[in-house]
Amino acid sequence: MSITRARPDAFGAALAMAVWFVLPTAISFALTQPYLNLHLFFNRYLVVVIPPLCLLAGLAVGALRWRIAQAVLAVGLGLVAWPQFLQYDPYAQNQDIRGPVQWIEPRYQAGGG
Repeated sequence: MSITRARPDAFGAALAMAVWFVLPTAISFALTQPYLNLHLFFNRYLVVVIPPLCLLAGLAVGALRWRIAQAVLAVGLGLVAWPQFLQYDPYAQNQDIRGPVQWIEPRYQAGGG
């Protein structure tokens, strides 16, 4: 079934996934603009957009008519994603609170909040 021949209720799920993907990305982009000077962005925050990205890719694969085209696109997406996964996993940073705690402890003042 092509996406143009899908039932109208299928577009609601696709729209929800698209918003789930675009909204966190747009908010992160907006908050990191130099004129705001917020410094809130951490690239690992965008891990929240990986599930909708995968679901939208699956929707795109399923929207193709020919099974061979679906297989080629699915394998192509896997080949593109695999090297990025291998680079991401070994360098995934764990949050280490020991450094900030060691800095805060000597500077602690009662009632300082």
